[in-house]
Amino acid sequence: MSLPVTKLDTIDFEALFNEARALIPRYAEAWTDHNFHDPGITLIDLLAWIADQEVFRIGFVGDRHRKAFAALLGVRPRRAIPARGLLWPPAAGRAAERRGGVSTLPPRSVALPARPLKKGTQIVSTEQPDLKFLLERDVFLTDAQLQVPSLVEGGRQFKLADLKADRGSRYSPFGKFGTGTGAIELPFNAPLVHAANSNSETQTIALGIAVEPFDDGGAHTKTWGPIAFEYRVGRGDWEAIDVQYDGTHALARIGVVLLTIPKREPDPGQDGSTLRLRFDRGFFPIAPELRKLDINVLPIVQLAEEVDHVLGRSNGLPDQTAAVDFAKLPEPIDAFEIKPLQVVVGNDAWTAVEDLRESGPNDRHYVTDTERGYIRFGNGVNGAIPAANAQIRRSAFHACEGDGGNLASGRKWRVDGIVADFTNPDAIAGGVDSSTIKDLLAEARRHAVTRQALVTSDDLMTAALGLPGFAVLRAEVLTRHDPSLPDRKIRGTRTVVLVPRRDLSLPHLPSPLARAYLDAARDALARRRLVGERISVEGPEYAVIDVELNVLFAAGVSLDTIRDEIDTILRARLSDLERDFVIPPWPLGRPVTCREITMLAAKVAGVVAVRRCWIARSGRPPGEKDIELKPTEIAIAGNVDVSGEPAQVGSA
Repeated sequence: MSLPVTKLDTIDFEALFNEARALIPRYAEAWTDHNFHDPGITLIDLLAWIADQEVFRIGFVGDRHRKAFAALLGVRPRRAIPARGLLWPPAAGRAAERRGGVSTLPPRSVALPARPLKKGTQIVSTEQPDLKFLLERDVFLTDAQLQVPSLVEGGRQFKLADLKADRGSRYSPFGKFGTGTGAIELPFNAPLVHAANSNSETQTIALGIAVEPFDDGGAHTKTWGPIAFEYRVGRGDWEAIDVQYDGTHALARIGVVLLTIPKREPDPGQDGSTLRLRFDRGFFPIAPELRKLDINVLPIVQLAEEVDHVLGRSNGLPDQTAAVDFAKLPEPIDAFEIKPLQVVVGNDAWTAVEDLRESGPNDRHYVTDTERGYIRFGNGVNGAIPAANAQIRRSAFHACEGDGGNLASGRKWRVDGIVADFTNPDAIAGGVDSSTIKDLLAEARRHAVTRQALVTSDDLMTAALGLPGFAVLRAEVLTRHDPSLPDRKIRGTRTVVLVPRRDLSLPHLPSPLARAYLDAARDALARRRLVGERISVEGPEYAVIDVELNVLFAAGVSLDTIRDEIDTILRARLSDLERDFVIPPWPLGRPVTCREITMLAAKVAGVVAVRRCWIARSGRPPGEKDIELKPTEIAIAGNVDVSGEPAQVGSA
């Protein structure tokens, strides 16, 4: 329940005056003339007016006060955020064809011309030409065409035609075809940059990568890369390629990667070229799943340049105002220089300040009121007064439509006069209107209510599961545990063990989590830790457990069916992540016992009795002895061997 707030400005001038005049008989009996012509009544009238003004100022909470209070909670006004997205080249989704047992792609319906495109190039949707977009970064359109990508590993090559055709398939370079030590090769029918299409020694090529995202794009999202890129022409030597920008956050989200490609001439008899992506699994919180790859993918942002506009002429009076629409002013964007709004009086640019109280009589300053939509100049004491009849105008500036810039997928686009329709397979999104005072107060209240210290273990576990961009599916807290002193109980220390999302259908064991990932998670959680407490973040260790069982099963039941069901139930239990909503995964540090394994196997329909259970860490002799685990260790099912005989009538 909130405390009542006293309203100080409910007593007005009339009430104050009447209350003071009514007190005269009590304190001054000789004062008998209470009419307005009396000098004493005039003084009471003046003091009531002064008191009324003071009460109003003390009790008034304006927008400036609200902004200051919100800032104490870490909430500040936000300008409009422009929508952003990717445009893919025409015919990017054409289907692969099988010819002579080989997957091929038909040529594009329209060949793209080789040309550089400067950031700021205007781009429009053919369906909404009034909504303006700009190219976000410098790119070079190459006339080389991508052929069928391949995954190369262990001397074997796997064609990935659907990556180019965008047929909905997903490929993980880590495990589906191996252990993640291979590479994806993108072959082209010509060098990306050569003498016939470029005069420069290097060009910036845009490689679009569509993934199954696990990153929500939050402001605190980390980049887990790097991804290594290499390039060669024909069968020449591979050379490392510099990454100018990685909008995918190392395959954590859909984005574009800008690569510096050197100019190279075709090898005799080998006209093609190849771009290779090499991955380091240790830097990824989870294995990326690729959906589509293509070059000449353009990053766009919803911005339009507003022209100069005359606001009016100065009347020469103090505190004069001029109407300005601030709703379309955008927040800053990385790598794109947004042209700001400037106010010009006559031929001189004036400067916006937070407050005119510190401004001198000759300072060309003004203050803005974004909520009411005007600017205010000085009074000749605090800030200069614009000269009478001087023209007041605002300069050209970049504006955005905020939420109005978000567009659905599947639109067609025209780029710099190119006779080819680019498309956006994913929505143009992220546009948000500028915040109002109402939005600011709502966000401040939310911060005041939700910003909590990590007091209990449940608080810490919930915070870990909610880390944006970390894809945490399981988190467990060990109290008084310090990874550097695992055998001792340390007061004021907690360790949270994270298990991120992964593809449970892959046969190989989970890879150890990268230290960079764990450190980033620790830094994010440490902001809310208790004073004097130490929070550590670790990944789980895995104990691979082999199981041998001998069972008696009911007549008429197949042993193969029994094996499959026992294997399924044991792998659901001996797991780090949930595989069956009825069977929880193995708890941290819990010993593995034949008693529990026997109970799980006995639940399988058709099993009459479990005659023998042997367990062991993988590679060790099996036995019936319990297997002890470390506090951060999780049991994972290894080999599960089930033998058995049908039960005879009367057997046990």
